[in-house]
Amino acid sequence: MPLYRRLPKVGFSNAAFKVDYAILNLEKLASKFTSEPVTRETLIEKGFLSGINKSLPIKILAKGDFNKALTFNGIDKFSAKALELIKKAGGKVENA
Repeated sequence: MPLYRRLPKVGFSNAAFKVDYAILNLEKLASKFTSEPVTRETLIEKGFLSGINKSLPIKILAKGDFNKALTFNGIDKFSAKALELIKKAGGKVENA
């Protein structure tokens, strides 16, 4: 019997290990934040996170213009372009 008929026909699924993130753009954050630090709590207060997104890890993406010096505390992930824009604007990323 050929090998392709002897092997099982069930595929591999990585769904059990997938990590979902609550996605936020710098452009929207710049419209609501002025000088206070950006944390999970402040994002919930300002209405950026609701429902299931309150408990998901947060990822910041760089869509749009960003020129405010904001401090990010306890945010899980940043895109490379977002980190570049934050540093360029004079902001800080702290993992607390």
